[in-house]
Amino acid sequence: MARYAIVTAGKVENFTEWDGDTARWRPPAGSEAVALADGVSAGIGWTYDGRDFTAPAPAPVRTPVMTTLDFLRLFTPSEVITWNATRAAMRAMSAADYADPGNAALAQFSYFDALFVETSTIDTSRADLQAGLDLLIAIGVIAADRKSAIIAGETP
Repeated sequence: MARYAIVTAGKVENFTEWDGDTARWRPPAGSEAVALADGVSAGIGWTYDGRDFTAPAPAPVRTPVMTTLDFLRLFTPSEVITWNATRAAMRAMSAADYADPGNAALAQFSYFDALFVETSTIDTSRADLQAGLDLLIAIGVIAADRKSAIIAGETP
């Protein structure tokens, strides 16, 4: 018995132990069984060019740092509209409004909102940014289940 890679359209899909007897077994239609010589490495998802097996490129490592514009693209249109309405409400606040404990969340929003004016990059691993997302949840700009998607850099 020898070890074979089952290859379909140039990609390894599975492995099998087989004696090569096509009367007893054949690879699935559209696939080929490629004998693996001793010491040859291959894995599911690898490519096969007719001669060599090649490992897939590693998945890119996602950095938590992105441009401010790329970060803002992580929000849905309705979230952006709500964010802008909140920004307008914050700008309309007087000093007395800022001192009112009932407006604490809106007053804190001004710091979070300033992150986007004062910086050209956003680091989603920063504690203050994550606290700002919690604030956006508290004031109704985003739903609670959106925070993890935003931190992960998932576009809506």
